Amino acid sequence: MPLGVAILTFFGVEFLVALTIQNLETGFFPAIIIAAVSYWVAADTEQKLHTSLDRPAIETYDLPVTRAYAVIKKVLKTFRYGERGWRMPHDEKNSYSITAISEWKDYSMKDYKIVAPEGYLFRQVILQIALRRNSQTKLTELGMKWTIESPIGRGECNELQTYTTNAIRKALKEIESKE
Repeated sequence: MPLGVAILTFFGVEFLVALTIQNLETGFFPAIIIAAVSYWVAADTEQKLHTSLDRPAIETYDLPVTRAYAVIKKVLKTFRYGERGWRMPHDEKNSYSITAISEWKDYSMKDYKIVAPEGYLFRQVILQIALRRNSQTKLTELGMKWTIESPIGRGECNELQTYTTNAIRKALKEIESKE
């Protein structure tokens, strides 16, 4: 996204200079400078957005930790987003922590050999979940940390992240309302 913003900014400035001064050479350096600044601003904004998505605030539920742990495990085992699912290589019941991984090969760029020489892009989403009982409030705290490895664009990874987070929240709220 930042590169696209910079390219559009460059051509936009060049177009305005061509309309006003009618000399493209005069607008080249200002267009480069403004495009560089727009790239920096867009990249910074995108990074802040990704950080807020990848490190959501700790949520609390009025459930026993063991029950919340079991619900989250069940959601991750049965979750499907198209062909995508989760596998759990790390599942530690003693500390109530789960690491889930979803990875796939994206063949949507197979015709662009410069971008994807192998004919695919490898995408990986890692979800780390930690549960603990707050000794003061007696509520279960849920912490999630996302790590997304996606060479070009995070769109599909962000969708998987959103749907998974919503599925976990929904399941925990349903159980919480029953108890």
